Amino acid sequence: RQLTGAALTGDLAILGRATAYGFTLRMRLTSCAPCLLSAAVLPGSVADRVSLPLRSVWPQVRRPECRLRSYNYTGEELRFQFRGCQMEQGASYAVAVHVEGSSETAPHMLRFKVPEIPAYQVRFAEVTDINPHKQLASGVAKLVGAVDESTIYQYRIYWGQADGTRIDTGGDEFASVAGLVNTYSGGGLRSGVFNECPFNDCDWHMYDSRSSTTGMRKIIRHTITSDCMCFRDKILGTEPCPVELLTLDAPEVDDYIGVGEGSLVSIAVAGCYKTAQWRKLARSVKELRQAMECACSADLACVGYHIDPREVSSTSLEGAMMYDAKLYGDRKWPPAEFPAKCIPPGGSGYSFALTNCDFSKGSGAPAATITTMNLEDAFHWTEYLCFRKAIRSGECLWTLADRIFNGTVESRLKNDFYGECMCQAPNADLTTYDGMSRPLTPGATGRNNFLSKVCASPSVIFGGGEVPTAGYCEWTYRPPNPALKALVTVDAAVNSTVASHTAGAQWENAWLRAPAWKLNGSSALELNATNQRLIEGDHTFAAWIDLRGLAAVKHPNFEPELVRHSLFTAKRGGEEESCLELLQRSIFDERVPFCTDGAMCGGEDFEACCVLADKVPSTTTTFTRTSTTLTTTTTRNPYYLIPYFCPLTCGGCPASAPYPAYDPAVRTSVTTTKTACVNQDTQIKRFAPEMGLDFENCAAAFEYCMDNRSDTSTTTVSSTTTTTTYRCNCKCGPLNITEDTARLDGDRWSVGLRTCASEAQWDSGADVIVPEGEGSAWVLLIATGSGHSYGLGTTDFYASGPTPEDIITRSASFSCSNYEVNDGGVNRTVGCIATAEVRDIPPEEWRTCALTTSVLLNPINSEMITTISVRGGDPELGREIKRGCLPIYNKPYECTRRAEIDDLVHGPQTIRSIRVDLKLSPLQTKQLVEDVPFYIKDAMHGRYISPLPPPADPGYWDGWDKVPVQFLSTIAAADPTSMQFLVEYLPEDRASGRFYLKLKNLRDSGSYYLQSGTASREADSENSELVVFWQKVVDEDRRDTMLFIAEWDDEVRTRFYLKEVRHGKYVQAMGGQADSDGVRVVFATGKDTSAIRSRMQFEMKYQYTGPDLQGNVTVECRRTTLPDRFAPPSGGLRKIGSVARTCAGATLESVGGSAGGRGDGPYYVGQAWAWNRKFSEEDAQALFQATRTRYYPEYEISISDKKVAEAASEIRADGEFSCSKPGCVATVKLTGLPSTQTATCLLTVDVAMTDFGLPNEVVEYIRIDDIEVVTNCWPGVDDDGEHTYRCADNLDVSQTVLKRAFLSDGNVVVSVKISDQVDQYPQNNKLLLGHVEIHCAGGSLVATATLEGARLLDARTETVLIVSGSDQGEGSPLVLPFIDQVNGFTTMPYSLGDASSASYVVKFEVIDREGMLWLYAVDRKVRDALTHEDIINELGGPLIDGGQDVCEKSHRRRGPMKLSEYLSDDQPGINECLFEPGVLYTVVVYVDGGTTPYGGGTMFLMDIVGPRFAVPSQHVGKPLLRTRGVAFTDSSLGLNKLGGYIRFVAAYNESDIDEYLIYFAKGGTIKDTTPVVRVRATGASQYNTLLSEVSMPLGTGNFLLFTSNSKGRSLESTRVTIEDTVVAHVDLPKISEILGESGFRVELSLSTTGITNDIAVLPKWAQPIDLTIHAACPKGTTGFVAEGAVFMLHGKTATGAPYYRAQGGSPGEFFYLFYDANCDAHRSASETYWMISRVAPSETAIVDLDGNGICTTLAWINSDHFFGPPLHRNNWQVFCGNVSATVEVTLTSRGLAMALDSQNGLDYAKMASYTVCALSNVVKSSFVVQPCDLLPGQEYAVLIFTRKIEGECLCESPCRCMGALVTAARAGSGFEVHGAGYIMPIDRLAPAVTVTCAGEWCQRNDRELNVTMHLQDPGQHYPVFVLCAACRVATSERPASCTRPGDGHPHRYWRVR
Repeated sequence: RQLTGAALTGDLAILGRATAYGFTLRMRLTSCAPCLLSAAVLPGSVADRVSLPLRSVWPQVRRPECRLRSYNYTGEELRFQFRGCQMEQGASYAVAVHVEGSSETAPHMLRFKVPEIPAYQVRFAEVTDINPHKQLASGVAKLVGAVDESTIYQYRIYWGQADGTRIDTGGDEFASVAGLVNTYSGGGLRSGVFNECPFNDCDWHMYDSRSSTTGMRKIIRHTITSDCMCFRDKILGTEPCPVELLTLDAPEVDDYIGVGEGSLVSIAVAGCYKTAQWRKLARSVKELRQAMECACSADLACVGYHIDPREVSSTSLEGAMMYDAKLYGDRKWPPAEFPAKCIPPGGSGYSFALTNCDFSKGSGAPAATITTMNLEDAFHWTEYLCFRKAIRSGECLWTLADRIFNGTVESRLKNDFYGECMCQAPNADLTTYDGMSRPLTPGATGRNNFLSKVCASPSVIFGGGEVPTAGYCEWTYRPPNPALKALVTVDAAVNSTVASHTAGAQWENAWLRAPAWKLNGSSALELNATNQRLIEGDHTFAAWIDLRGLAAVKHPNFEPELVRHSLFTAKRGGEEESCLELLQRSIFDERVPFCTDGAMCGGEDFEACCVLADKVPSTTTTFTRTSTTLTTTTTRNPYYLIPYFCPLTCGGCPASAPYPAYDPAVRTSVTTTKTACVNQDTQIKRFAPEMGLDFENCAAAFEYCMDNRSDTSTTTVSSTTTTTTYRCNCKCGPLNITEDTARLDGDRWSVGLRTCASEAQWDSGADVIVPEGEGSAWVLLIATGSGHSYGLGTTDFYASGPTPEDIITRSASFSCSNYEVNDGGVNRTVGCIATAEVRDIPPEEWRTCALTTSVLLNPINSEMITTISVRGGDPELGREIKRGCLPIYNKPYECTRRAEIDDLVHGPQTIRSIRVDLKLSPLQTKQLVEDVPFYIKDAMHGRYISPLPPPADPGYWDGWDKVPVQFLSTIAAADPTSMQFLVEYLPEDRASGRFYLKLKNLRDSGSYYLQSGTASREADSENSELVVFWQKVVDEDRRDTMLFIAEWDDEVRTRFYLKEVRHGKYVQAMGGQADSDGVRVVFATGKDTSAIRSRMQFEMKYQYTGPDLQGNVTVECRRTTLPDRFAPPSGGLRKIGSVARTCAGATLESVGGSAGGRGDGPYYVGQAWAWNRKFSEEDAQALFQATRTRYYPEYEISISDKKVAEAASEIRADGEFSCSKPGCVATVKLTGLPSTQTATCLLTVDVAMTDFGLPNEVVEYIRIDDIEVVTNCWPGVDDDGEHTYRCADNLDVSQTVLKRAFLSDGNVVVSVKISDQVDQYPQNNKLLLGHVEIHCAGGSLVATATLEGARLLDARTETVLIVSGSDQGEGSPLVLPFIDQVNGFTTMPYSLGDASSASYVVKFEVIDREGMLWLYAVDRKVRDALTHEDIINELGGPLIDGGQDVCEKSHRRRGPMKLSEYLSDDQPGINECLFEPGVLYTVVVYVDGGTTPYGGGTMFLMDIVGPRFAVPSQHVGKPLLRTRGVAFTDSSLGLNKLGGYIRFVAAYNESDIDEYLIYFAKGGTIKDTTPVVRVRATGASQYNTLLSEVSMPLGTGNFLLFTSNSKGRSLESTRVTIEDTVVAHVDLPKISEILGESGFRVELSLSTTGITNDIAVLPKWAQPIDLTIHAACPKGTTGFVAEGAVFMLHGKTATGAPYYRAQGGSPGEFFYLFYDANCDAHRSASETYWMISRVAPSETAIVDLDGNGICTTLAWINSDHFFGPPLHRNNWQVFCGNVSATVEVTLTSRGLAMALDSQNGLDYAKMASYTVCALSNVVKSSFVVQPCDLLPGQEYAVLIFTRKIEGECLCESPCRCMGALVTAARAGSGFEVHGAGYIMPIDRLAPAVTVTCAGEWCQRNDRELNVTMHLQDPGQHYPVFVLCAACRVATSERPASCTRPGDGHPHRYWRVR
């Protein structure tokens, strides 16, 4: 039945994402009871041509499931799943829907696009490993995102092989990723690991919900269906959102969930909550629970309760409520009463508190599963039941928050009710049920989601395996891109013309990566009439701008209006306002950073601005800026200034209370109590003078200590200004800008707005940083406000920029002086105040700021700091942060350390600066300061104490005793320190004030002390002289003779008496006054207290001349929030401040404009938007993330200790096995497997299921080389030809597991046997058949191993693959080379001394001592350009060869070397260098791994300076530097004639060099004083000077090169040897055969005549061999040690094989390397070895060449290579103690042997044992070498040395007539040339081949032949056999077809070649 008028509402929607498989369509209908619906899915290209009825489009629908046809439906909403559509990814489609019978004339159409695999790669990537450990990678991968990221969810990095294929590391999809980073992807709720939406539906968004406490609870709501995601009864599903969650003020309903026995435990601290227990509340458990739940719901701090369920007595039922300690606060504890409304009838409500939980700090949510029963140290409450409070609607509430797990920040999406976290399963599935009542989006492709309790655990169990919570249980939420729903959008990428904009708005196609409009001055992008709208109460403005044109503005007048730009301009009452503006930052004093509610309007602005005149009274008020007034109260007798007296003596005096007293006997405080102080008068009287006090008894001391009289002084630091204005919320306070106090920063800009014609902007309070220089300077600025139409309200500002520092530090210094000189010349006390102003403090609310004050006091005029105050803000506020600070004199001291000052740097009335005031006490110290030099000055006459002047001889003072002391009127100018003194207190008794007086004398570092000069050295008699003694007395019984005390004058604080401790005598001038120079200083009894007492008093005159108080203050502001871990490398978005003003009520007019003034330079606008809503912080972040990649497309991926696939061989060998009879054994041989026990090998065996149904029908065993590894495998199935049964599944059969060396030869035989009962159901006529595979990783192959039947897999990581990924798959990868950094330093390189002229010692320690070292020195100027590749290539060689190395050798050799060798040297370093005086060099230390490829090492650069050089007087003014390298090769063939270029590298600096001089010389002696050549210094880096047939003096051996100027030539020279070339080969010798004869012909091409030739032919293997051992014997064993040995060919054995000898570690010790075909005379032919032994091999024996009868020697390797040992790196067996071990050994050939006898020819004696044939003294250029039997197929070296005929070389030693040696040849007829010029006779002997195909096995079936081949090759080549088979008809008869014997099928014969 069709209902007339039924129709769709028009809002068709696809739920989730459409896939190629299908989609879910949501349709809403009206008046449908029921309706007939039709729908068709169409290609997008034909959607516009569809007409009704939809039956006409049926043929275009591919599958019936992907359509609707007259579907009968009743209801208001239908969700229909279209399936099996087979749509194409990336293609556009449409779905047409129609209600049949309705009045609609056209179908409803919804267009959509099927998502596709990402099509774009990243534009740039860079991955560098910085982890020096092998096979571990760390670092940061830098990417530039794809051009189009619309289909990209994330970028992933995989490890790759050399061919760019991914290395499969196993595990789940996420485990194989080296690193990843997520894109914005349109926002929404997304998982951390795949960046996918839950259930592949990105319409789930998070919204704020009602929250009673945290404010962080959210609902997850579908934007189309409006349903909520809930975890109802622990089943994840969807349902209509609970009403209380949609209404912010709806009541919450609490629920109480049972947790278990015990009591609740806080998650945060894993401890108890504050617990109050209640009794007599109820008569039953039910009533008790009701009462507890009622009371807990009534208290916000309550988190739950526990009860005792044991109903022993109804009157003793107990329950306890648990409280959050923080929320409970300072309320009375325990609670006074139980809530009356919650007490059931009959309950009395008696309460008590448990003492063990009174002070618990438990806070936050309780644990969902853990109780006190799980904690060892908690009160268990055994058998109590606990319940936690939860909100019932919390099943639909979620909390998404960051937490720190294992040192990293991760997020968790937690269900509020159950406390479980949502995770995403690693596997993908077409269904999405996962425990839900129904799928969220039917038919969508997605990953399963599940919830888990282990939110903080590192892994969670899913699908039988562990899944890491990192990534899989992480979620992030970004709102949808707000730009998509902006009311006003200005986009330079879309609007590419400027016709509609004001002149001056120039369009730029690509300004720094993005299209933009260039705005100058007052130019603007005017909005059309539609967009010029009234700004509503809630509004937001945002723009991407580039300030490149403004970044360097420096305006001389400091008028900020001239460097201000309006980004959004509006009008209010005809006046322009700026709703978002920029002001280049000015830094100056008294700057109001932004306006507050107390801002003001001038009279002329009142009418225009103050629209609230009726609400804000327009009365005159006073705005006063008053600085802090410091009031200081000083106690006259402040006992805290004498800390060792009053606290220890005043106790309860004069009462009788006991007190801790001071004991003069031990001079310290004692812990015992003493009697009343009335009994301590004697001690008080004795002790008081030591403290400078005069007390006769304890009562007097008590009165002194209790004296609280004080003086009060008031100081005002600065003035007060008063301004009268009209109070109104529209204008800021005055700006005090002067040229002296202001500056402009080109990269710092403030953000704000201007409303109501304000004179100053409403500033955000923080800065936007725009970096100067190259690169992008784009900034996103956001102003989002909420207010009234007249402008009142709040505007928040956000800005993008570099990631702010975690800690920002600002400092300022201060100083002041305490004493001044008045008009009368007298010192007066002022008590100075020092002020430090700390500027530019960031007012960021997410930081906490603290103040540290470090002070330094003058020890003369300073006593203490009385107060430290801090002030700031506008109007200014201040407070005291420290009272009383007594620093250590003359040393920096922290009076405050990190004092909190947030109230002065945060908030609406704070400013960017604070002032710190430190007030110094007006009193001068009564203390002599230690370690500060001072003069002792007579107080009456002003003369200074000084020792008698010593003689001129310095030795006069050495050990001299009793130097007299006198008074002098002036300080000695020649040596002031001879009159200076130092105080040295007793370290163990500083409180007593006793000290030594030490003379500070530079001659002996102040080791002379003052004391009495009597015979006993005691001041025991009147007028004993004060003398200087050379030694300090330290003996306790005698040191009082050298100790003094200062007694201070009570009236004149600067004067003191100097008293000797031993006898109490005072120091004074002899005769009573120091009224003339030379008066001696003596001791006198008693002190003068009369009016003229100054004659006996002294004053200090310190050397210190600085201010009395100085220091610095530091403000340190630290981050208190976790950083945004999603911020890109260019930085993120952050809130930078707020202002109490909005643009509400004005009319928006343009982007840009002139409001607020114009700037001096252009700026650029890329995008701008306006909205009629206020942004949350999440909205602002979403706008930034969604739009930033146009301007900043960079990403960074952190790689932290990721495993890199090792460069080990993986081998898979497999084969088939079968047999036909019951009980049979099938075997298969696998070859090419690794031969060492270091390999890990896994066995897999699959058998066909023939007859295995009964228990006795089994596979009896599987053996590997007779080792049984599987027994009685029973498949249990008969006659199943479709499947196989796996009897071994990756079974570990490694040698270390089986304890057998079955793989020693790399081959293995696998045997499989079935039982006799397996006798039916054969497959392919076989009762047993199957497949076997052995997979080995690691280890090494034997030298002769072949890979027949095996596959070698190289798992080495050599590339990284960077792919773009989404839920649809991954795009094509960008492949980059990757080098694993494999070595690094554990001790950084250092040197113990300076460089010499030729060497430099370098020491260090490394991670891998088996690695390689490169060590060089270069000029300092090239250090920064060095790369790893340069170093590995040896820096191009020495300087003369165009390289960079200034040293001829790298640690006694050139090039790389093993680190173990270098580090074992006593003097490691570089040698044979050309270090010159004062030249700047850099030593390059590079360490790498031990194997190629190199490049993954660590480089360290050490800057050094050339050696110091003492220039002899006769060489002053002459050049110091010389040439840095020289080379010469003679090109003249004349005798004693030289020709060719002398090449040399210029000196490092030619500033004092005019020319270079070149001389003939013999050694260091010049042969001729006339230079051969003069070369003018021109500044070139290298010089070439040509010699042309220059005659060489007899006896010349070399050239010497000097530098020279007008003063003469340099002291040092550079030398190069001369080698006179007289013979040269024009071309290589040609070697040709002599047909039918032995030997060959030689044809030479020479450049001269009169020559003679030597020739020798050697086998290729006749060459030196270097031995390198890469591993040692196991720890604790001894074995073969011959690292670095060089084996020289020593002879041949009877088998014809060569053998070699090397020198051992001690004299007479040798090692021998030889081939033994049968080492113990019993081996098989296949067991042949190359061996190393200390025993020389026999040259006559055929087997057992060392004669020991066994095969165990020092080292051996299986090899049948007769002609020479296996070169390169191989695994050898080495005898270590009593066992053999596998050790990696490398044998390296050095090259062709060149045995020369001086210049006379080849040294045949050295080559005799292995020379094949030779000739000498041949004078022809074409000759025959016979006899010479050369074997075909073998390589030979032909050595030819050509020289002048004896007697024709006229030069004398050390000159050398150079002959010419060639070691390579050209091939003539009968020869081939191989390698580096080796010749090989052509094999002219053909092999004999016989091929047979006979017997019953020849033609096995119609597809196989069994062919037997036999061949012999008389020439020792390796023939290649090729078998070709084809079908042909029989030659005897030619029927139309032929058949095989035995059947009637057509068949053809085989033909084999």
